[in-house]
Amino acid sequence: MHAAGFFSTFVNPIGLQNAGWKYYIAFIVYTFLELIAVWYFFVETRGFTLEEISTIFETEGITWKQRRNLKPPTSLQDASSVEERGNLPKESHTVVTKEDL
Repeated sequence: MHAAGFFSTFVNPIGLQNAGWKYYIAFIVYTFLELIAVWYFFVETRGFTLEEISTIFETEGITWKQRRNLKPPTSLQDASSVEERGNLPKESHTVVTKEDL
């Protein structure tokens, strides 16, 4: 990702100045290649708790393909509740609407 920052900061202005509109084609190709790299090499973390994500990245001997295919719990029976996962205190809130005032 540092290469992308360098590219955007230093190379884009030079490319636009020298190549004009044709540079946009090169930039689109570069961006598409980055998209492919993210799609295939970054692990999906949506649906996992922070503890589960930590376990995914810290587990020795697990291949990137196995990491990529991990699925988060799909039902409440498979997953523990939020209070149990993080030992969070239960809270209740009262909603006050305009009509209540």
